[in-house]
Amino acid sequence: MNPQAIQQAVAMAPQAANAIGSIGGPVGFVGRAIGLGPDEMSAGVPGWAWFVLGAGLGVAAGIALRPHVEKWI
Repeated sequence: MNPQAIQQAVAMAPQAANAIGSIGGPVGFVGRAIGLGPDEMSAGVPGWAWFVLGAGLGVAAGIALRPHVEKWI
């Protein structure tokens, strides 16, 4: 990788951290990515909803990666 590109990425890291922090951290970023608005984010997302989202992503990954898992097993 280009050393100048690495230097630029390191210089931009604090700005990216501030941007993520301004929308509620990593959890807020994920909430915005799945379409939650400011009111929903300020009210909070219940734990069961995060569990359902994680379980759904796990099932989808399992289905998508099934051939690779079968070769491995």
